[in-house]
Amino acid sequence: MNTSKTLTDNPSNGNMPRESAQSHSGKLGRAAIVVALIALTVTLMAPYVGENGAREAVARGDLGDVYTVQIAIWSAMVALDIAAIVIGFFGSRRPAGKVLSGAAIGIGASSLLGLLVHLIQTGLITILFT
Repeated sequence: MNTSKTLTDNPSNGNMPRESAQSHSGKLGRAAIVVALIALTVTLMAPYVGENGAREAVARGDLGDVYTVQIAIWSAMVALDIAAIVIGFFGSRRPAGKVLSGAAIGIGASSLLGLLVHLIQTGLITILFT
């Protein structure tokens, strides 16, 4: 009476059934795209919030805090973009969710590249015209 059980019949062997493994692997791709979209939102809001923070600091006469808001926003942007790239990379290694993971990698990388170009451009303008 010794009958062999298949993977889906015997959950005690420590392996997940195939259907369950595929449904869980897409969650990493969804998490990556959510982080990337949050990073994109922060990136799109950065010019407005940074300008308002600098304007408020100048109005108070506190010239030491002119770039504090921008540095905080840039730090958040870099952290979220790197998180989106890393989570997207791990999600792209899974069997499902490759499209969302690829989109997250693209959004994070393009945002980091845009920030790098912005910082280089601002630095060059500062050096050349001051």
